[in-house]
Amino acid sequence: MGDESKYQQGDRRAHSPSAVLTPPSPLSGRDMERARETKSLVHQHMPEAIPMIRELANLGMIDGWRSVTFITKEENGNF
Repeated sequence: MGDESKYQQGDRRAHSPSAVLTPPSPLSGRDMERARETKSLVHQHMPEAIPMIRELANLGMIDGWRSVTFITKEENGNF
């Protein structure tokens, strides 16, 4: 049917917990402040998302809070 050859047994992807991950680049002062602000907003408005964010970071699927974006919805329904 499809192209099964691209899914070989034992094939390791970057998101695999056993894959070798390269450390993220250091954050600039501005990026660090944005990550802190995002973390604060998520803790305040969406604390139920914190375990998922932690798990994604532990699996290497995101680079911590630098990879999280918090968007608020305006009263008129626009983002």
